[in-house]
Amino acid sequence: MISEEQIIAYLSGEVRERFEDDVAKDPQSLRALVEQQKMDAALTMLLAQPERAQVKNSILAVIEGEAEVDVKSKIYERVEFETKRQAPAKSPGLWEWITSLPAPLQVVGLAMLATGVLLLLKPPMGENQIAHRGETNTVESPLKLPQKQPRDPVKWPFAAKSPWNAPIGSAAKYAEPVGVDLAAGIRMYDTQAVHPTIRASANASPNEMLLYRENEPQPVARVRVVKSQIPDSEMNFAVVSEDGKTIYDIVGGRRNGNDIIARRLVVADLTGSGMPGEYNAPTSTGFSDYAGSLCADDFNGPINRALGAVFHRSILARTPEGTAHVWPATRSPGGMASQVSPTGNLHVGTLLAIPLDVDLATIGVGNSGAAYEIAKAFQNFGLYLKKPHGGSPDGPQLGMCGDLRAANLPRDFPAQLAKVASYLKVVENNGPNSVGGGGTPGQPSAPEFK
Repeated sequence: MISEEQIIAYLSGEVRERFEDDVAKDPQSLRALVEQQKMDAALTMLLAQPERAQVKNSILAVIEGEAEVDVKSKIYERVEFETKRQAPAKSPGLWEWITSLPAPLQVVGLAMLATGVLLLLKPPMGENQIAHRGETNTVESPLKLPQKQPRDPVKWPFAAKSPWNAPIGSAAKYAEPVGVDLAAGIRMYDTQAVHPTIRASANASPNEMLLYRENEPQPVARVRVVKSQIPDSEMNFAVVSEDGKTIYDIVGGRRNGNDIIARRLVVADLTGSGMPGEYNAPTSTGFSDYAGSLCADDFNGPINRALGAVFHRSILARTPEGTAHVWPATRSPGGMASQVSPTGNLHVGTLLAIPLDVDLATIGVGNSGAAYEIAKAFQNFGLYLKKPHGGSPDGPQLGMCGDLRAANLPRDFPAQLAKVASYLKVVENNGPNSVGGGGTPGQPSAPEFK
């Protein structure tokens, strides 16, 4: 086969006769010549006329997404289509000049023409192309190829590398949970009743309100919210900024005229880790009420993040270090470490999950619906124990929060969720080296924010 070095030498005026003889004697080069002639004729016919810009885009789309043989096939098909349209003949041009040359010289001319056409039309390798090779998903392609949609940090919060968005680690091992009756199921709480989230907006006829910490004279923030959404008696709630990237996490907040007064208030970044240490929520454990809750859309799936659970304090056990928490939690509820069981494997920050070898199609919740989607989230990302609740120990000892008013759940949802809960196990060695340490094959990473 004639090499690139030989073509360069030929173009520089060296070894012309030997080059031409080699082409004539080399069957592979001659076959390449014939194929190149076909391809160049096709490209010339399709691309020479200005009004055929759409044809150029079609060829580009094929080149970006398919193998070489498919590129040729598609181009030849288009040539046949154009021929049937009996396009008017073109005046003699570069193609006619090349085909008038001796056969050996056509190798160089045809190669240069075809390469030039492709180089001119093919966009440079940059963010658009890299985006469709799996390295990022945020840049819109001019070819409109499928890509992940950016996410809203309010509905799907925290950084892609946050433990809330990390799949169960590939090295994770599982243990039976001790001290909890999972067969009793999981109690669902309505977020709008227990800790609503209010979105600031400049487009919803909002009122401008000043947000204060109790007994501090300077306001923390100025937010534009619908005044009637702010409770007039103390309760826990959150206000999210207009851009959806900052959360004002409030314990014991209330409306006071055009002010919002908070007994405790933490300002946190919804694009950060979302975990204690960076986001130290004003709760007894530092875990946010907001994190791990279900929005209405989640019940239809998919849920590509970890969920969070509140629990009755009776299930907690003391760690060997004498605390009642493990990573990623950074503190135990006040005084609780001395009150909990000295044995067991359930702590604040413990991650529960359905092992990967469990076939979800066999656990009795079908292959679609709210319980099935939650089961998939438990298997792929898990359920963090966030903080104790003050309810009765009777009935479900675990609880989750979600937007139930818009979820339209079936009547048998509690029974289905109990089936799902019975498969939960403790993810052992709950630390950076096992949780999210390599991820579950096939699980999607969190896309970039809007």
